[in-house]
Amino acid sequence: MHTLRTLVIAPWLCALAVVAACSTAPDATVSPVVSEPALGLGATACSPKTNVALAVGAAQRLTDKEAACLNFKAISGSRYLLAYVDTRLVTQAERKAESPWPDSAIVIVDDASGGPFLAAARTQVGTEVGAEALLAIAPHRVLDNAKAFMVPSGCPLLNTFFPFCRTTPYAIGENITHYPGGGRPAGTAQILTIKGNLVVAVFQPDAAVLVPNAKPRADSALTWVAKRNIPLLMRAFSLLNPATTSDESGQLYIALQAASSSSTSWWPDAVNGHGRWARETIALTPTSAFGDVSASYTNALQILGHETTHAYQYRWRYEHGSPWQNALGTGWAVEGGASFLAQEMIRDRLGISFTGNTQFSASSTQDPAFPLIAYGLRVRNFTFGYGDGASLLRDFVQRLVSRGMAFDDAMSLVLLGAMEGWYGINEENQAHGLGLTRRMQQVLGQGWNPTDALLQWTMSEAADDLTANTTYQNVTKRSYNPSTATNTIRPDAEITPGSSVSVSRAPGTSGVFEINAAAGGTYRASSNIIKNGVTPIEWLLLRIK
Repeated sequence: MHTLRTLVIAPWLCALAVVAACSTAPDATVSPVVSEPALGLGATACSPKTNVALAVGAAQRLTDKEAACLNFKAISGSRYLLAYVDTRLVTQAERKAESPWPDSAIVIVDDASGGPFLAAARTQVGTEVGAEALLAIAPHRVLDNAKAFMVPSGCPLLNTFFPFCRTTPYAIGENITHYPGGGRPAGTAQILTIKGNLVVAVFQPDAAVLVPNAKPRADSALTWVAKRNIPLLMRAFSLLNPATTSDESGQLYIALQAASSSSTSWWPDAVNGHGRWARETIALTPTSAFGDVSASYTNALQILGHETTHAYQYRWRYEHGSPWQNALGTGWAVEGGASFLAQEMIRDRLGISFTGNTQFSASSTQDPAFPLIAYGLRVRNFTFGYGDGASLLRDFVQRLVSRGMAFDDAMSLVLLGAMEGWYGINEENQAHGLGLTRRMQQVLGQGWNPTDALLQWTMSEAADDLTANTTYQNVTKRSYNPSTATNTIRPDAEITPGSSVSVSRAPGTSGVFEINAAAGGTYRASSNIIKNGVTPIEWLLLRIK
């Protein structure tokens, strides 16, 4: 008896995407921190002060102690962005898996000038669920909570649900037995098209939804996946063989069927390791890439690219990271990596420069560039993966490309390194590979570390096109009417004299506050988590005006 394991992609992702790039200029000089004792400001004042003396466009890296007493001189029109990152998951990843997650962190910014307004109630500007609640609300995001389907014993010919049962290649027009899962009975599926070793079948009970141009749309998407991206994936993951659904057929089976979401499944093999065989399910609905006649072929390319990437992530674990049972990797690596590569498939297919600082403004699903508008969608929790994780990985590729690395080499390094984990320890506490940190250090130097990289990415998405500092830019995407209220990472709150703000964030994530320093002020930035007298929050300050 074998069990099919499934990794699910959120349905809203079928029409969305994201991308980013890096400047070729070296990182901006970081200003030194200047501290002085507080001068009798009363019990509510902070000490020692970190005096902020930044020119417009200059940045200052802060420890949590330094951020605990920020003193701003009154300068008309001056504004700053204060980015933060919760380092707990990165620190944990040095010795074991990132999961299970600790509780959420509450990040706090208070006026610390000693004025009477500090007695005012704190304003909570955002709340996010902790790890336990996340499991209950969104189990599809937790990779070791995969759905399981029992399959019939034996190995009847044409039973595509049982991976190694297919002994010959499929042929276009062939009718086969398809097992849709989810409690639905088996039925006939017809092979719609084949490109390279990618085979697309349509489950006939759901075929009425299929648009008339489904085959040319699938052909266009599959041709690009097979020509451009499968070679890249095999190179990135050092694979001996392409991902398949059976060794004998040499093909990867992709089923179009009614489903709540698209997914990629693998079959555990206790003898040879998990991930040897895979199967893709593409959700067929009236609004899907194959159900909406007005949608561009790039919508099909996006979802097929995303799910095919998962199949290659499985194959990598089988060839280089076995044995493994359920947890393929972190959400930011697995779903972020699949979303990132799918978006890059579209950008590359359309001939749009990776570092061209393009404005993506498509408004119709008929426009092939429409999925790329997601480059400008709000990013909140990179740890959840998908578009949020893609934004982070794209920033890493940008930094590598800016140092002269070829795009394919940079993509390969980041996709593989992310799957290995920050320090080479995966989500099942196995050590496989160098890890993303060491791989990035080989190119960017030993000073590269995850905490600084997360802060740099956060600030880049928050300050994009608002600063002349080339370090903090997304040069793939040019913001339309950029502002702190519309950029990809938006401030949790605006900090002004009298502010008392707290925001609850998922563990390991990052964010940013906007500080209006026109009237000056002294602020205490901290969190509710204190260990050995310090918090696990670290900070980066940038003056944008």
